[in-house]
Amino acid sequence: MKNPVDHLPASEMGDIDLYKNDRDAWRTKKLERHEKAVAYLKSVLKVGDRIYATRGECCATPQTYTFDGWDGEWIVSKSGINTIIPASVRLINRKVVEVNFYES
Repeated sequence: MKNPVDHLPASEMGDIDLYKNDRDAWRTKKLERHEKAVAYLKSVLKVGDRIYATRGECCATPQTYTFDGWDGEWIVSKSGINTIIPASVRLINRKVVEVNFYES
């Protein structure tokens, strides 16, 4: 099974320097952010919503997807892509996501 935390892009981890010497603390922080994002988005997203987010793959760039459901804790698009990172969602139906998943 894929681990969503291991696929967050380093560029989205603004405080990575704080945890340079403490990988466990860094990983715990990533897990907290992921769980916060999943909980919020599961309460907000509806099938057919348009989201602007990043896939959990190397060199992925943000793109617009049509939300179709969940595959565990991963977002699934209408086209069947199931590697969209919940914490990377920046827009829902062209509206900025008001929750900052990266706040402490």
